[in-house]
Amino acid sequence: MSRLAAAGFKVNWDDVRARARGNVGKPHIVAAIEAAQPGVAREELYAVMGPGGAAHVPRAKEMSLDEGVDVIAAAGGVTVLAHPGVYRYVADLEVLFRTCAVAGVLGLEVTYPQAPDDPYGPKSAALMERFAKVAASYGWVATGGDDFHGPQVTPLIRLAGWTATPATCVDELLSRRS
Repeated sequence: MSRLAAAGFKVNWDDVRARARGNVGKPHIVAAIEAAQPGVAREELYAVMGPGGAAHVPRAKEMSLDEGVDVIAAAGGVTVLAHPGVYRYVADLEVLFRTCAVAGVLGLEVTYPQAPDDPYGPKSAALMERFAKVAASYGWVATGGDDFHGPQVTPLIRLAGWTATPATCVDELLSRRS
């Protein structure tokens, strides 16, 4: 917060916490600054908070995929690879899928507005069809979500915009817990 203030952004911790209603993340900080400074571009804020930015704070501990899978399984959870359609820095998704399978990932988020520029159109539909086949080929649970963080944070995403994820998905996830 002090780094953002030093970079010239008006940021109030109480406003950020009120927006988060729990765990604070970049979207909550961005929304608070946008409310205080309406002319600030969202892209500028994410750049300032991202790697190399004046307000970037590195993660306390980087965790490998194997460590993450182990931690989640030990806590009784099921690992799911989230929204693969939006990964812009993954050279080969097929390699990522194979790596995840070897590490013990058990699900893939299929139903999701996969194409950021076309969240409910044919691009997302085509990606969801592709990812459904990937999930089936690895024996993964095909999960879904909408990634709605509120109209200020994700204006193109609608709450429950996709309803194609069957309720049985929850039962399948629960049955895979270790």
